[in-house]
Amino acid sequence: MLILSIDTTGPLCSCALYDENEVRLVVNKTDYSHLEEIAPMISALMEEAGKAPSELDAIAVSRGPGSFTGVRIGMATAKAVAQIWKKPIVCVPTLDAFAYGADAKDGEIVCPLFDARRDQVYAAAFLKSGREVRTLIGEAAMPLEAFTEKLSAALAAEGLDYARLVFRGDGAEKFEARLLECFPKAKLADEGARYQTAEQTARLGALMLRRGEVTDCYGAEPEYLREAEAEKKLREKRSNGR
Repeated sequence: MLILSIDTTGPLCSCALYDENEVRLVVNKTDYSHLEEIAPMISALMEEAGKAPSELDAIAVSRGPGSFTGVRIGMATAKAVAQIWKKPIVCVPTLDAFAYGADAKDGEIVCPLFDARRDQVYAAAFLKSGREVRTLIGEAAMPLEAFTEKLSAALAAEGLDYARLVFRGDGAEKFEARLLECFPKAKLADEGARYQTAEQTARLGALMLRRGEVTDCYGAEPEYLREAEAEKKLREKRSNGR
């Protein structure tokens, strides 16, 4: 199985090739330069790996949530590549993918959080157990306080030790003090394993492809979990007749 994966949902963009559980990853070095860099990165990755588009089984794309602009760029790139190369698309939930990356350890409670601004987060929680991943809290946008309350209740209900919690994502970094105040034994992932990458997207994408969870360049859609502020204001103006 050969999959090209794309992630542009965070400050850095990346692409990867998944080849029967072996992952070749490329990450750029400049924040928010996705539009300029992702297409050349894909071309270089394919050339360096000695792979032709005809050999690909699918394109996996991190479909959000994350940076609104970044999510759009990644999805547009995946749809264009899939259309040109005539490949199916796997739309991979960005938060879920954290639990499938090589850095997610057995027994870990993987808890990704993205900063959604205005004291809100995009967040979820997963229990990693061997090759199995169980969802404790599904992806959602909510105030940080609401998420910590929900997480505390979920862990108590499952009888899970807070010390197994590992927070990831830019939201974990921004709200570190408040998170560790609520969960003193938890920790932030090391900086090198803290953020989303196409490696995670590739691994979950391969699993989804095996399950037949695919679409095409016409059916692939991003998932923002909430409206962009500009879109919200425009909708409100229209509804008010302004």
